[in-house]
Amino acid sequence: MAVIDQIRARYASQRTHVEVPEWGEPDHPLDVYADPFTLADEQTISRYLKDDDPAGFAELVIRKAEDAAGNKLYGKGDKPLLLRTGEARVVKRVAMAIMSGISIEGARKNSGPTPDSSPSTD
Repeated sequence: MAVIDQIRARYASQRTHVEVPEWGEPDHPLDVYADPFTLADEQTISRYLKDDDPAGFAELVIRKAEDAAGNKLYGKGDKPLLLRTGEARVVKRVAMAIMSGISIEGARKNSGPTPDSSPSTD
């Protein structure tokens, strides 16, 4: 198998899954899936993030978030609403999960501030 074929095969098998209880029903969080975050995605999103524009997180979620069947959850027209009504910590958590490629079911419990994980100097 050619190296590029190996890269394609890996891409196809690396979907991220994030449970988002804030956007789901009681006892049934919204399941968000995303294909791997690629260099093309980074190129598109970087113009927002280089200027510290929080709209970049919303843009990333809109571009990448899918349901289990691979259907987009959001369209371009949803961006203003997501920016105005989406809790920043939730939108950022979902975007960061997509960018990192880590499925973080456990992170749904950590929507609030994260504890300082720096090593103790004691």
